[in-house]
Amino acid sequence: MEKKKDERSTRERFVDSLSGFLQRNRVAMLSIAILALVGIASFAIYAEVSSRRAEDALVRLEAAQARVDERQGLSGEEQDALDTELLSDLADIVDSHPRTYAAQRSLFLMGIINMDREDYGQAAEAFGRLADRFTDGHLAFIARANQATAYEEQGDADSALTAYRQLLELRPSANPLRARALFSIGRLTETAVQDSDGAREYYERVVNEFPQSDWTSLARNRLLALTTVAP
Repeated sequence: MEKKKDERSTRERFVDSLSGFLQRNRVAMLSIAILALVGIASFAIYAEVSSRRAEDALVRLEAAQARVDERQGLSGEEQDALDTELLSDLADIVDSHPRTYAAQRSLFLMGIINMDREDYGQAAEAFGRLADRFTDGHLAFIARANQATAYEEQGDADSALTAYRQLLELRPSANPLRARALFSIGRLTETAVQDSDGAREYYERVVNEFPQSDWTSLARNRLLALTTVAP
């Protein structure tokens, strides 16, 4: 009987203690609850706003894409004027929505327009930004390859080699342009660096690693040529 009384007394003390704690800290606990609700609401608002921003970016991208198609029928001053507007609009999409799919596509279009205008420096910059920012994106491979091509058009073999090496290292197991990258590194090593032995290593890698690639026959031809002219 005495034991039950002690247990009841203990429970009562615990309840009293808990009640006192809740009473003393009701403001703090209410604040925590409010903060939790605010956090949930903020996340919901952020998700909605982010979704709206992404949607807005896509709408603007579609409009820009239509105008890119339109420019193909223009020339001279008309095309230059449209290009100026397009590049400004696309740059604004990239700045306003930097991590969206629309930004990725906008950078790609900026690169394409500048390549067509033979502004290879700006083209290389746009393609490089795309490849750096969206390394997991489906346009990363072709953007890096296009960046290398733009550097070559500028006559900048060193930067082109760097871009091709970056392409070679980009997600190797999923990279559809590795054979192209290897051959291009070999070609520039042969022609720009004038290192035949170094070039041969890359051509051999194309042949050994990608026997079914379209680049393999080109690599074999270069290996044969290097063997023929070897002292």
